[in-house]
Amino acid sequence: MSKSDTWFNFYEPYIKINDLLDIENSLAIYIENNYQHIIVEQFEQYKDDGIYKRAGDFVQEELGLRLKNPDAFYNEIKRGVEKDITNLIPILKEFPLVKQHLLETETQFYRKVSNIKLSLELGYELLYHPECVTFLLSFLPKIFPCPEELIYFRKLNYISNKIKDNLINFNEIGDEISCIPLSEYETFLNISDFKTEESVADLYIKKNYSKIMRDQYKKLKLDGVCCKQEDFVEEFINKKIDEKRSLFHRLSNGSKKMDDNLLQRFREFPILKPESGSLHSNNIKKLNYIRFALYLGAIFLEEPILILSVTNAVKKTNSLELSGIDYLRTFSVKLEEEADELEEEYEWEENQIRLDKYYSEDLKI
Repeated sequence: MSKSDTWFNFYEPYIKINDLLDIENSLAIYIENNYQHIIVEQFEQYKDDGIYKRAGDFVQEELGLRLKNPDAFYNEIKRGVEKDITNLIPILKEFPLVKQHLLETETQFYRKVSNIKLSLELGYELLYHPECVTFLLSFLPKIFPCPEELIYFRKLNYISNKIKDNLINFNEIGDEISCIPLSEYETFLNISDFKTEESVADLYIKKNYSKIMRDQYKKLKLDGVCCKQEDFVEEFINKKIDEKRSLFHRLSNGSKKMDDNLLQRFREFPILKPESGSLHSNNIKKLNYIRFALYLGAIFLEEPILILSVTNAVKKTNSLELSGIDYLRTFSVKLEEEADELEEEYEWEENQIRLDKYYSEDLKI
């Protein structure tokens, strides 16, 4: 990963970080995920207040829907039948129930946004050492959240010890990484391309298959391997189909949809292999880095109070130009140093509380 990147630019343009700053965007996502509950509860409130007796009247007047059977629409909503509510979101934002939700959660919203931004930065900082990512993801999900009985700064010692305990397995960890839930991010960011078990390469192919095929054909043509479009299709796409040239054009202009069979063939394109060093292989590599960074950030979001200290430890370790086991061993030491600093602050604050209590009682006497 290039060190000229910033954590913000690292995720762009794949993930719109600016969405984090938009409370309206967050509110829209909340409505999309909870519109059935919102509509039913708002009607029940109005019904209790004597504003409406029939759900159909509520649907027509408050939602602005002119339906033949508005009562049936409401009953479907109540039963959990999914509806396209895109045009209703501006209306639902004005519901008293939604405004009350915004009032109650605004402070919490900004606190969560702050934690998520810090976790994204932490994931980015850890990606300076991709050789350590698979190792960290092999055991960190198993130790989070940290034991509840530990005071917060002792949790840093706990993580440090677990890193040192697992170093013996560093060279035995494979490349496979299990999926980690990204639900904390979903409320604020569109991360749909990174939350599935489907490989990042498949996601990239589905979004860019037309350009991939054109670039692969140009490369093979320059190398003298495939001069005709028909030969390219026969060799790399489908030997059995008769209309090979037609298939080439439909894939190259995007009119032919990607299916599982085509996807399997595209995976084998030389231009997508890491050793090709192509723009496409580098894009896939970056997408994998983003996914791993999200995974790492999501793990530490389970202990948000630790994120800033862990990020400080990572940055201090990154400045030392270490790698592999040496990097991880030093990182564990930096975590212990952060724990010591937090313990000193904690003891100072506790001492201040005792002094305040002492002088307060003395004044009473």
